[in-house]
Amino acid sequence: MKLSVKHNIFTIFSGLFLLVMILGINSCSTEAPFGPENNHTETVTTQENNASFNYLTWNSSSRDGVRSLNKTHSASAYIRRSKGGQLEIEARDKGSDVALYASFVVSRNSIDHSKAISMSIDDEVVEFEFGPSGTTFEPFAKLNFKITGVDLSKVDLSGIGFYYLRPDGGKEAVSNDGIIVDVESGTIVVRNAQICHFSRYALGKD
Repeated sequence: MKLSVKHNIFTIFSGLFLLVMILGINSCSTEAPFGPENNHTETVTTQENNASFNYLTWNSSSRDGVRSLNKTHSASAYIRRSKGGQLEIEARDKGSDVALYASFVVSRNSIDHSKAISMSIDDEVVEFEFGPSGTTFEPFAKLNFKITGVDLSKVDLSGIGFYYLRPDGGKEAVSNDGIIVDVESGTIVVRNAQICHFSRYALGKD
């Protein structure tokens, strides 16, 4: 009788251990939800859904105030998970001294797997779009950028910030190490903006 009880207890504990192991394996599989086998997509809103957001314009050749959604300045690179990597863009406004330089740094082991990533800058406003959509970083990646030669004499710079533009049209401030504005030289610098996931980001204010 004692042997039978011990056998039953052993059977119960064995079954529980097996169940825990199965659940553990399944939970580990959720750590990389954006692999090539998962066709994750994110709906990106158009400009109208962010109509209340005042974008900072860096390109003086704006066409009658109509914003272009074409990202004409872009860069891409294959980032290895074990090494990290960096993307850089230097864009210039034709016919002026205005320039925008951006650097995006991914630290080692911050993405779930090695992949090709891209960064694009809007050709008129200070808006960045990254891909592939859904990519996350832990710890966060860092975006640094500098704009020079912009006429800021008539721009209201009070409350300017760097924001994540949500798909539903909302906005969230992005943590950074500082936004430096020099009106006299027409320079704006954003230091170490913390990018935790890929989507759209912009410099401006509500």
